[in-house]
Amino acid sequence: MIDLRAVRRYSRALFELARKKSVLEKTDPALLRACELTEKHPEIGHLILNSTISLAEKEDFLEKILGPETEPLVTEFLKVLVRKKRFRELPAIQEEFHKTFEKHQGIQEVLVISAREFPEAYEEKLKAILKRKTGFEIRLQKKTDPGLIGGFILRFDGSEINASFRARLEAIRQSLMD
Repeated sequence: MIDLRAVRRYSRALFELARKKSVLEKTDPALLRACELTEKHPEIGHLILNSTISLAEKEDFLEKILGPETEPLVTEFLKVLVRKKRFRELPAIQEEFHKTFEKHQGIQEVLVISAREFPEAYEEKLKAILKRKTGFEIRLQKKTDPGLIGGFILRFDGSEINASFRARLEAIRQSLMD
């Protein structure tokens, strides 16, 4: 079970440290690379989570697989995760760190869910409107859900704007039931 409070705390701590050391631009891709490495080779995670292997061996192993080209702050951060038994939360920490990094860069990722493929003409208009409202450059992630019937749902920054026909029909049904 992933502890979301811990994920946010670790992510925020790494972000602040990387910002103070002026290595944010190196930390984000290095953390992503480490995360992808552990996803591609699940045996890495198994080895690091193995309680019969000493902490020193795990840390040496991390240094070897990451190599000297990896940002040293990321290597040290991963060692902390190993020591604190939080290594399994690495993917969630990386995702949270990346979101924070992009916000710092002035980019907001928005998920748009529509009944059919979202037309490019609407995509540009939506980006312009959201940029005006949020002040961020917008990167749209598109997903389709035929169950929406029509309209769309926007999800970003923990918020949801539901402008789908399904939601409208549900609201009408609820008002008729009352």
